[in-house]
Amino acid sequence: MVLYASLAQLGWKEESDWNETPVESAQTGKFGILREKVSLPDPKRMYDYYRTIGSLSRIPDMCDRNEVEFVGSIPFTLQNGKALVFGLGKSIKTTSTHTIQTDSVLPSFVMEAVLGDGTSDYMRYFTGCKVNRMTIEGTDKGIIKAVLDVIAGKGYKSTDDKSVVETVTTKPYQYHQTSTNLYLWDSPFARLKNWTITIDNHLHPEYYWQDTNADYPYEILEDEQTIELKASIIPTDLDIFDHIGVETEFDVDLVITRDTGDTIEFKNGAAQCILTEAPHPIPEKGVLQTDITVLMKSLEIVVVDSISTYPNESAGS
Repeated sequence: MVLYASLAQLGWKEESDWNETPVESAQTGKFGILREKVSLPDPKRMYDYYRTIGSLSRIPDMCDRNEVEFVGSIPFTLQNGKALVFGLGKSIKTTSTHTIQTDSVLPSFVMEAVLGDGTSDYMRYFTGCKVNRMTIEGTDKGIIKAVLDVIAGKGYKSTDDKSVVETVTTKPYQYHQTSTNLYLWDSPFARLKNWTITIDNHLHPEYYWQDTNADYPYEILEDEQTIELKASIIPTDLDIFDHIGVETEFDVDLVITRDTGDTIEFKNGAAQCILTEAPHPIPEKGVLQTDITVLMKSLEIVVVDSISTYPNESAGS
Protein backbone atom coordinates (compact mmCIF):
# COMPACT_ATOMS: atom_id res chain seq x y z
CA MET A 1 0.00 0.00 0.00
CA VAL A 2 1.25 3.49 -0.91
CA LEU A 3 -0.46 6.85 -0.53
CA TYR A 4 -0.84 9.01 -3.64
CA ALA A 5 -0.71 12.79 -3.97
CA SER A 6 -3.39 12.56 -6.65
CA LEU A 7 -5.81 11.09 -4.08
CA ALA A 8 -5.17 13.76 -1.44
CA GLN A 9 -7.38 16.64 -0.43
CA LEU A 10 -7.25 19.45 2.12
CA GLY A 11 -10.28 21.34 3.43
CA TRP A 12 -10.92 23.88 6.16
CA LYS A 13 -13.71 25.25 8.30
CA GLU A 14 -13.74 28.34 10.52
CA GLU A 15 -14.01 27.50 14.22
CA SER A 16 -16.58 29.04 16.57
CA ASP A 17 -14.32 28.30 19.55
CA TRP A 18 -10.58 27.79 19.42
CA ASN A 19 -9.46 24.15 19.16
CA GLU A 20 -13.02 22.81 19.11
CA THR A 21 -13.98 19.27 18.08
CA PRO A 22 -14.53 19.18 14.30
CA VAL A 23 -17.94 18.50 12.79
CA GLU A 24 -17.83 15.45 10.55
CA SER A 25 -17.78 16.20 6.81
CA ALA A 26 -17.97 19.97 7.43
CA GLN A 27 -14.46 21.01 6.31
CA THR A 28 -15.54 22.12 2.84
CA GLY A 29 -13.47 25.31 2.45
CA LYS A 30 -10.80 25.40 -0.24
CA PHE A 31 -7.57 27.35 0.16
CA GLY A 32 -6.94 27.65 -3.56
CA ILE A 33 -4.93 25.58 -6.00
CA LEU A 34 -2.44 23.73 -3.80
CA ARG A 35 1.09 23.99 -5.14
CA GLU A 36 4.48 22.60 -4.22
CA LYS A 37 4.71 20.48 -1.08
CA VAL A 38 2.13 21.17 1.63
CA SER A 39 3.77 20.84 5.04
CA LEU A 40 0.92 20.01 7.40
CA PRO A 41 1.25 20.87 11.11
CA ASP A 42 2.01 17.29 12.09
CA PRO A 43 3.05 16.88 15.74
CA LYS A 44 6.68 17.39 16.65
CA ARG A 45 7.67 16.12 20.08
CA MET A 46 10.40 17.93 22.01
CA TYR A 47 12.78 15.86 24.16
CA ASP A 48 15.21 16.65 26.98
CA TYR A 49 18.46 14.69 27.31
CA TYR A 50 20.08 14.09 30.70
CA ARG A 51 23.73 13.27 31.34
CA THR A 52 25.23 12.53 34.73
CA ILE A 53 28.46 14.31 35.64
CA GLY A 54 31.20 11.74 36.09
CA SER A 55 29.44 8.98 34.15
CA LEU A 56 32.51 8.64 31.86
CA SER A 57 30.21 8.25 28.86
CA ARG A 58 29.09 10.42 25.96
CA ILE A 59 25.80 8.53 25.90
CA PRO A 60 22.86 10.23 27.68
CA ASP A 61 21.66 8.53 30.85
CA MET A 62 18.07 9.12 29.79
CA CYS A 63 15.81 11.23 27.63
CA ASP A 64 12.36 12.45 28.58
CA ARG A 65 9.61 13.83 26.40
CA ASN A 66 8.53 17.45 26.63
CA GLU A 67 5.93 19.63 24.89
CA VAL A 68 4.40 18.96 21.46
CA GLU A 69 4.27 21.63 18.78
CA PHE A 70 2.21 21.73 15.59
CA VAL A 71 3.71 23.90 12.83
CA GLY A 72 2.99 23.76 9.10
CA SER A 73 2.97 25.73 5.86
CA ILE A 74 0.20 25.85 3.23
CA PRO A 75 1.26 27.24 -0.19
CA PHE A 76 -1.49 27.84 -2.73
CA THR A 77 -2.48 29.88 -5.77
CA LEU A 78 -5.07 32.59 -5.11
CA GLN A 79 -8.52 32.08 -6.67
CA ASN A 80 -10.36 34.28 -4.15
CA GLY A 81 -9.65 36.07 -0.89
CA LYS A 82 -11.44 33.84 1.64
CA ALA A 83 -8.38 32.18 3.19
CA LEU A 84 -6.58 35.54 3.46
CA VAL A 85 -8.94 36.55 6.28
CA PHE A 86 -7.15 34.06 8.57
CA GLY A 87 -3.88 35.95 8.10
CA LEU A 88 -5.21 39.44 8.85
CA GLY A 89 -8.21 38.97 11.13
CA LYS A 90 -11.64 39.98 9.84
CA SER A 91 -13.70 40.93 6.80
CA ILE A 92 -16.33 43.64 6.33
CA LYS A 93 -18.95 43.08 3.61
CA THR A 94 -20.66 45.85 1.65
CA THR A 95 -22.69 44.69 -1.38
CA SER A 96 -20.18 42.55 -3.33
CA THR A 97 -17.05 43.96 -1.66
CA HIS A 98 -15.10 42.17 1.08
CA THR A 99 -12.63 44.42 2.92
CA ILE A 100 -10.15 42.27 4.85
CA GLN A 101 -8.52 44.06 7.79
CA THR A 102 -6.49 43.50 10.93
CA ASP A 103 -8.39 42.40 14.04
CA SER A 104 -7.24 42.21 17.65
CA VAL A 105 -7.71 38.41 17.69
CA LEU A 106 -7.17 36.11 14.73
CA PRO A 107 -9.92 33.69 13.72
CA SER A 108 -9.01 30.02 14.01
CA PHE A 109 -9.90 27.12 11.75
CA VAL A 110 -9.75 23.35 11.55
CA MET A 111 -8.06 21.57 8.66
CA GLU A 112 -8.99 18.13 7.39
CA ALA A 113 -6.23 16.37 5.44
CA VAL A 114 -7.02 13.18 3.54
CA LEU A 115 -4.61 10.78 1.83
CA GLY A 116 -5.67 7.71 -0.12
CA ASP A 117 -4.27 4.53 -1.64
CA GLY A 118 -7.09 3.95 -4.13
CA THR A 119 -9.02 1.72 -1.73
CA SER A 120 -9.14 3.53 1.60
CA ASP A 121 -8.94 7.11 2.85
CA TYR A 122 -6.75 8.15 5.77
CA MET A 123 -7.79 11.33 7.56
CA ARG A 124 -6.14 13.72 9.98
CA TYR A 125 -7.66 16.70 11.76
CA PHE A 126 -5.67 19.79 12.78
CA THR A 127 -7.69 21.95 15.14
CA GLY A 128 -7.08 25.42 16.56
CA CYS A 129 -5.10 26.54 13.51
CA LYS A 130 -3.95 30.17 13.46
CA VAL A 131 -1.80 31.93 10.86
CA ASN A 132 1.56 32.95 12.25
CA ARG A 133 2.80 34.43 8.97
CA MET A 134 1.05 35.09 5.65
CA THR A 135 2.97 35.80 2.47
CA ILE A 136 1.40 37.03 -0.78
CA GLU A 137 3.53 37.36 -3.87
CA GLY A 138 3.28 38.43 -7.48
CA THR A 139 6.00 37.83 -10.04
CA ASP A 140 6.20 38.91 -13.67
CA LYS A 141 4.76 36.35 -16.11
CA GLY A 142 3.26 34.49 -13.16
CA ILE A 143 0.22 33.97 -10.98
CA ILE A 144 -0.55 35.45 -7.56
CA LYS A 145 0.48 33.04 -4.81
CA ALA A 146 0.07 32.88 -1.05
CA VAL A 147 1.60 30.91 1.82
CA LEU A 148 -0.01 30.48 5.24
CA ASP A 149 2.46 29.46 7.95
CA VAL A 150 0.20 27.97 10.60
CA ILE A 151 0.39 26.87 14.22
CA ALA A 152 -2.23 24.36 15.38
CA GLY A 153 -3.44 23.41 18.82
CA LYS A 154 -3.78 19.71 18.14
CA GLY A 155 -3.47 17.11 15.38
CA TYR A 156 -4.81 13.56 15.30
CA LYS A 157 -6.16 10.77 13.08
CA SER A 158 -9.87 10.23 12.53
CA THR A 159 -12.21 7.67 11.00
CA ASP A 160 -14.89 10.29 10.19
CA ASP A 161 -16.33 10.49 6.71
CA LYS A 162 -14.33 12.92 4.62
CA SER A 163 -15.74 16.27 3.59
CA VAL A 164 -16.63 17.23 0.05
CA VAL A 165 -14.37 20.24 -0.52
CA GLU A 166 -16.01 23.03 -2.51
CA THR A 167 -15.28 23.33 -6.22
CA VAL A 168 -13.86 26.71 -7.23
CA THR A 169 -14.00 27.31 -10.97
CA THR A 170 -12.55 30.82 -11.11
CA LYS A 171 -9.08 31.02 -12.60
CA PRO A 172 -6.17 32.25 -10.46
CA TYR A 173 -5.35 35.93 -10.25
CA GLN A 174 -2.62 36.70 -12.79
CA TYR A 175 0.25 39.16 -12.56
CA HIS A 176 -0.54 40.56 -16.00
CA GLN A 177 -4.08 41.46 -14.90
CA THR A 178 -2.81 44.47 -12.97
CA SER A 179 -4.95 47.55 -13.56
CA THR A 180 -2.75 50.11 -11.74
CA ASN A 181 0.91 50.88 -11.48
CA LEU A 182 2.59 50.65 -8.09
CA TYR A 183 2.16 54.14 -6.67
CA LEU A 184 4.74 55.55 -4.27
CA TRP A 185 4.59 59.23 -3.19
CA ASP A 186 1.75 59.72 -5.71
CA SER A 187 4.06 58.70 -8.53
CA PRO A 188 3.56 55.57 -10.70
CA PHE A 189 6.35 53.04 -11.15
CA ALA A 190 5.63 51.12 -14.33
CA ARG A 191 8.73 48.90 -14.26
CA LEU A 192 7.71 46.70 -11.34
CA LYS A 193 9.22 43.21 -11.66
CA ASN A 194 7.81 41.46 -8.59
CA TRP A 195 6.45 42.13 -5.13
CA THR A 196 5.88 40.30 -1.86
CA ILE A 197 3.71 41.31 1.09
CA THR A 198 4.46 39.57 4.40
CA ILE A 199 2.12 39.77 7.39
CA ASP A 200 3.69 38.47 10.60
CA ASN A 201 1.40 37.93 13.59
CA HIS A 202 4.18 36.82 15.97
CA LEU A 203 2.09 34.05 17.54
CA HIS A 204 3.03 32.44 20.85
CA PRO A 205 1.77 28.92 21.72
CA GLU A 206 1.46 28.93 25.50
CA TYR A 207 1.90 25.86 27.74
CA TYR A 208 0.58 25.98 31.33
CA TRP A 209 0.36 23.76 34.39
CA GLN A 210 -2.73 21.62 33.73
CA ASP A 211 -4.34 18.47 35.07
CA THR A 212 -4.32 16.91 31.58
CA ASN A 213 -2.53 17.50 28.26
CA ALA A 214 -0.02 19.94 29.73
CA ASP A 215 2.33 19.07 26.87
CA TYR A 216 -0.14 20.52 24.33
CA PRO A 217 -0.69 24.26 23.72
CA TYR A 218 -3.32 25.66 26.07
CA GLU A 219 -3.80 28.69 23.83
CA ILE A 220 -2.11 30.53 20.96
CA LEU A 221 -1.73 34.25 21.61
CA GLU A 222 -1.23 37.09 19.14
CA ASP A 223 1.53 39.64 19.57
CA GLU A 224 2.07 42.80 17.52
CA GLN A 225 1.39 42.51 13.79
CA THR A 226 4.06 43.67 11.36
CA ILE A 227 3.53 44.11 7.62
CA GLU A 228 6.28 44.51 5.04
CA LEU A 229 6.27 45.03 1.29
CA LYS A 230 9.29 44.08 -0.77
CA ALA A 231 9.36 44.97 -4.45
CA SER A 232 11.87 44.89 -7.30
CA ILE A 233 11.74 48.01 -9.45
CA ILE A 234 13.69 49.09 -12.54
CA PRO A 235 14.25 52.79 -11.77
CA THR A 236 14.69 55.43 -14.48
CA ASP A 237 16.28 57.98 -12.14
CA LEU A 238 17.40 58.34 -8.51
CA ASP A 239 14.05 59.62 -7.26
CA ILE A 240 13.52 56.65 -4.91
CA PHE A 241 16.94 57.25 -3.37
CA ASP A 242 15.77 60.58 -1.96
CA HIS A 243 12.96 58.95 0.04
CA ILE A 244 15.02 56.47 2.08
CA GLY A 245 14.58 57.06 5.79
CA VAL A 246 12.72 60.37 5.47
CA GLU A 247 9.66 61.18 7.53
CA THR A 248 7.33 61.61 4.56
CA GLU A 249 4.77 58.80 4.58
CA PHE A 250 2.94 57.56 1.52
CA ASP A 251 0.25 55.22 0.21
CA VAL A 252 0.72 51.87 -1.53
CA ASP A 253 -1.92 50.50 -3.88
CA LEU A 254 -1.81 47.34 -6.04
CA VAL A 255 -4.92 46.34 -8.02
CA ILE A 256 -5.62 43.22 -10.10
CA THR A 257 -8.71 43.13 -12.32
CA ARG A 258 -9.64 39.62 -13.39
CA ASP A 259 -12.94 40.65 -14.97
CA THR A 260 -15.73 43.17 -14.58
CA GLY A 261 -16.79 43.17 -10.92
CA ASP A 262 -13.95 40.75 -10.10
CA THR A 263 -10.93 42.47 -8.52
CA ILE A 264 -8.47 42.18 -5.68
CA GLU A 265 -6.63 45.18 -4.25
CA PHE A 266 -3.76 45.39 -1.75
CA LYS A 267 -3.40 48.80 -0.12
CA ASN A 268 -2.54 50.44 3.16
CA GLY A 269 -5.37 51.46 5.45
CA ALA A 270 -5.55 54.72 7.38
CA ALA A 271 -1.93 54.40 8.52
CA GLN A 272 0.54 55.07 5.73
CA CYS A 273 3.87 53.54 4.75
CA ILE A 274 7.58 54.23 5.18
CA LEU A 275 10.47 53.33 2.88
CA THR A 276 13.24 51.64 4.89
CA GLU A 277 15.72 50.72 2.16
CA ALA A 278 16.23 50.94 -1.59
CA PRO A 279 19.80 49.97 -2.54
CA HIS A 280 21.06 51.08 -5.95
CA PRO A 281 23.93 48.67 -6.76
CA ILE A 282 25.99 48.92 -9.93
CA PRO A 283 24.98 45.81 -11.93
CA GLU A 284 27.48 43.50 -13.57
CA LYS A 285 25.44 43.70 -16.76
CA GLY A 286 22.00 44.72 -17.91
CA VAL A 287 19.84 47.35 -16.20
CA LEU A 288 19.89 48.42 -12.57
CA GLN A 289 17.24 46.82 -10.36
CA THR A 290 16.30 48.34 -7.00
CA ASP A 291 14.91 46.01 -4.32
CA ILE A 292 12.91 48.27 -2.04
CA THR A 293 11.55 47.46 1.43
CA VAL A 294 8.44 49.28 2.64
CA LEU A 295 7.09 49.15 6.19
CA MET A 296 3.29 49.12 5.99
CA LYS A 297 1.70 50.22 9.25
CA SER A 298 -1.67 48.88 8.04
CA LEU A 299 -3.03 46.73 5.24
CA GLU A 300 -6.41 46.26 3.62
CA ILE A 301 -7.18 43.57 1.05
CA VAL A 302 -10.28 44.62 -0.87
CA VAL A 303 -11.91 41.84 -2.90
CA VAL A 304 -14.87 42.31 -5.23
CA ASP A 305 -16.49 39.01 -6.24
CA SER A 306 -19.76 37.07 -6.19
CA ILE A 307 -18.99 35.04 -3.02
CA SER A 308 -21.71 35.58 -0.42
CA THR A 309 -19.71 35.19 2.79
CA TYR A 310 -16.07 35.30 3.88
CA PRO A 311 -14.76 33.95 7.22
CA ASN A 312 -15.24 36.18 10.29
CA GLU A 313 -17.26 38.63 8.22
CA SER A 314 -19.68 41.30 9.38
CA ALA A 315 -21.88 43.72 7.47
CA GLY A 316 -20.50 47.16 6.74
CA SER A 317 -22.39 50.40 6.79
